[in-house]
Order: sequence, then C-alpha cells, then structure tokens
Amino acid sequence: MKMNKYQFLVVLAVFLAITIATPVRADEEGLSLSGSIDLAYYSEYTAPFAGLTIYTGPVFRPVLTINLDPTGFYFNSWNSFSHEGGLNDDLGDESHYTIGYNKTLWGMNFDTSYHYYNLYPLDNSTGDLTAVALNVVFPKIGDFWFCLRSELDFPLDRDVREGGLLYKVDLFYTIPWKIPITLDWAIGGHDGAYGMRPEFVSFGRFTISTCFPLGESIVVTPEIDFQKVLGYSEENGGAFESRIFVGINFSYKFGK
Repeated sequence: MKMNKYQFLVVLAVFLAITIATPVRADEEGLSLSGSIDLAYYSEYTAPFAGLTIYTGPVFRPVLTINLDPTGFYFNSWNSFSHEGGLNDDLGDESHYTIGYNKTLWGMNFDTSYHYYNLYPLDNSTGDLTAVALNVVFPKIGDFWFCLRSELDFPLDRDVREGGLLYKVDLFYTIPWKIPITLDWAIGGHDGAYGMRPEFVSFGRFTISTCFPLGESIVVTPEIDFQKVLGYSEENGGAFESRIFVGINFSYKFGK
C-alpha cells in the first residue's frame, strides 16, 4: 500500500518520539564535538537521493558535518557549486542545511532530520524548500545491508516549485578485498513530487566505490554511478534520465 504524506508524518513522529525518549548515556568527559569536512568533485549533479539530473556539467561539493557527542544530534551543511563559478543562475548551485538526530535501537540506526534547501536560481528564497526525513539502516547480514531513505518536501511557494514525498531503498555489499569495494543497488520513487507524474519506482542506480585512507584522519573515496530510468519516459510525464557519472570525495574527520 502506498504511503501518503500524512501517514509519513505520523511514522516520522513516532520514530522521533521513541528515539529521543531513549536515555542517552553520557561519558565521563561530558559533551564533545566531532565531525567531518568533505570536498567532492562530480562530473555532473544527479541528486544522490532524489535521482533527478539537476545539472549536466561538473560540480564541486563541499560538506561540513558537526556532531554533538554523545547526544546523537548533528548539523550538516551540504553545498553544490557548478563549474561556471558558483552562485550563478543555473541549477548546479545550491546549499542544504540540516539539523538531525541519530540513534541506534534494536540493532538498527534511525536518523530523523529537518532540512532547508537554498536553491539559488529559483526566485530568491521563494523557490526554496524545507523537508523532514527519516532514514533507517538495517543490521548487516554478512557483508550485505539495507538502507531505507524517505523525505517529505514542503515548498515555500507552490507557484515556483511543488513539494512531495520521495523515497529510496539501497542494498549494499562490501567485497572484503585488501582495498574493499562497495556495491550499491538502489531504486527510488515519489508520489508526484515537484509536479511530476507519480510513479512507485522512478529510477534504479548501481554505484561502485572504494576508499583509500591517507593517514588516520583523511579518506579518499572515488565512485562511478550508473542510473537507469525505470518509470515514465519524458514524453509520458517522467522527469528522470539514464546517466553515467563519476565522482571523488576527500573526507577529513575530526574529534573522537
């Protein structure tokens, strides 16, 4: 049965109440900060979660994450700037600001979050979005694990951009070689988000990635992505494209 927006909000509220109500055990040192600084470069901007191809040229993605340990709360600033210089009038430039809460319960990891999407070219702030999201990572079975991602978007101005419910399911497998290879099979869909024709499954994506540690704090992660349209064609109201793109991410971790 398809979940509508109101059912999604009820599920999100229940998970948020359960996770926050669970006691947090602070260590002897009390609260502390940790996080990461990521600098990534991709051959194009096809949204990692939504699957929409936003910009077909290269983009630079700086990301800052700060965790308030051991509470589970965190802040994230995710940014995308096009090769034309950033902050111009195309859709390659935007910033996402997130406040979230992360908790492991019953062997599963729950992440509830609030987002503000600053989409620079869309009539100043009137084209921006806010969103609530729920992500669940299920326990590993050998070297396999599942992740369910869901997000409900609310536009600041429906005359500029509509919102909607989006979801994505990932199946991961890590090949335990000396240099490990991670395979990610994913499918995503939506309920008519952004004014598109609703489709239970919109796209499928296969991602191959690996990681190279540089010292104790820096990790380099290259990847290649293959995306295939599984829903309606553009002629029949679809908005997704079959794409191949690559990226590389440099991540510096700080704190504990």
